[in-house]
Amino acid sequence: MEITLNTQTNEAILENLKNSNVIEDYKKDCKEMTLKVSKKLGKGEVYFLEFQEGISLYIYTVQLKEQVILKYLPNKYQPIRFFYCLKGSSAHSIQSEDIQYRLADFEGSISACSHTCEQKLKFPANESIELCMLEINREKYLSKIACDLEKVPQRLKNALIDTKGEKSFFYQSDYSYHISNCINEIRDSSYDGLVRSAFLESKIHEIFFLQVKQYYDDLISSGNNAIIRENDLKKIHLAKEIIHSDLKNAPTIKDLAKKVGTNEFKLKKAFKEVFNSTIYNYIRDKRLEKARLLLIENSMSIGEVSEAIGYKNSGHFSKRFKEKYGMLPKKYHTNFRNDIEKQEPKTLADV
Repeated sequence: MEITLNTQTNEAILENLKNSNVIEDYKKDCKEMTLKVSKKLGKGEVYFLEFQEGISLYIYTVQLKEQVILKYLPNKYQPIRFFYCLKGSSAHSIQSEDIQYRLADFEGSISACSHTCEQKLKFPANESIELCMLEINREKYLSKIACDLEKVPQRLKNALIDTKGEKSFFYQSDYSYHISNCINEIRDSSYDGLVRSAFLESKIHEIFFLQVKQYYDDLISSGNNAIIRENDLKKIHLAKEIIHSDLKNAPTIKDLAKKVGTNEFKLKKAFKEVFNSTIYNYIRDKRLEKARLLLIENSMSIGEVSEAIGYKNSGHFSKRFKEKYGMLPKKYHTNFRNDIEKQEPKTLADV
């Protein structure tokens, strides 16, 4: 199914969708609108949010029975669009400029086309899709950010000030987990009234500013991005799982990076940002936490506990344990047993 959109306003586009048998029901609340996908076409919804400064947000959460193509005809109004694929895949093309690309999980893009171009947004059939699109009316939004464009990379700056849509622009990269968090906060927001409106508006602007920051990061990073991407986050949590699976024989940072498919620089930096700890300190803390449980639950000797968590030297283990818990492991074990004995009844009469 192909739906042709030949209009300049978001409101008219949404009206077009409602009249095309794609949408069977909708709910509107001031700046927000939720459109329910027709059961004949599939299931899901399209969430829409718009503010007066010329910035709006779409979130498609759909699973369709057939491919749906949104066809945007050439028009004087050409916004700049920011896409974030949260789940599944979608495809976007800008005709006459030979720009065609596909977005999969954790991938995002920035695109704008000239007013002479046609573009298509394709949603494949039989696939669970979650796609977020931030759209900026450059003519309106420019008045808000004009004074702050001095340090924006020149190519992106040119795209933002191209209010007449004279040239096309394209950029694609994995998006940051900070952007992902903003989108999730918008979706999960339980605020209402004025507080909700202010919160949602702040998050939309935050997504835009984070994206500009990420674009700059991509230009200067040479592969070692300073900003953590959503795809990196998945690898960081995998690294955590690997560590927990065998604390006694935890891999080296080099081996851990290979196992999760990244380099040591990215792994160390991202791990520290996500868990607020270096990998070395994280492993040490988790080993000591396990040692504390072993001392409480078992009648193991200090040497056996030390060996069970990966320490070759029991003296070194005892030193680290005291640093964390304020006493040597033997004393910790003794104190715990004494506390238990005090709580236990001495005779049946005490029960």
